[in-house]
Amino acid sequence: MNFNTLNLKTRNLDRKSKKMRSLGIVPGIVYGKNISNIPVKMTMAELYRALKEDGEVYQIETEKGEILVKFESIQRDPLSRRPIHFSLTQLERGNESEIQVPVNLKGIPEGVKKGGTLVVIRDDLTVSATPKNMPEEIKGNIEDLDIGEKLTVGDLKVPKKVDVVEDDELVVAVCKPPTVVEEEVVEEGFQLAL
Repeated sequence: MNFNTLNLKTRNLDRKSKKMRSLGIVPGIVYGKNISNIPVKMTMAELYRALKEDGEVYQIETEKGEILVKFESIQRDPLSRRPIHFSLTQLERGNESEIQVPVNLKGIPEGVKKGGTLVVIRDDLTVSATPKNMPEEIKGNIEDLDIGEKLTVGDLKVPKKVDVVEDDELVVAVCKPPTVVEEEVVEEGFQLAL
């Protein structure tokens, strides 16, 4: 698996966080079992870009070499909802971790061709795997999904050495029948007054 990289810089703890935020820089911390806590910073734009990418595992460069991390938490301003601090936790290469992974549904369902509507209930799932085996996405084929049928977690194509944390019966998508809108026809009668 190719991991996304984060453009982090170490930060000086003497510099005030409020001043950094006014310059568009978000302070953060990296921590883990095999490393000392590392105060870091990144631009607001870089943080937003990272949060929009698929997958949750990132590769960063430290003094001890490259490590894999995931966002543990992101604190936001209560009014503006802008990030004001983030925490990254180290993922150990041989140990399993739980990560949110997007679900990628392929094809046009048979039920949609008949006028039905595809309703996606879950667009991501929590999986457990080592960072090496972590998939970028979980694939599901929905071409045979007919009206009234559902796609469950058990129907998805999950790579070997990856476990989906959610129940196999959890519904991911369903093909609903077409909605019929009945129009009310009102006949207007005219009375002639003589």
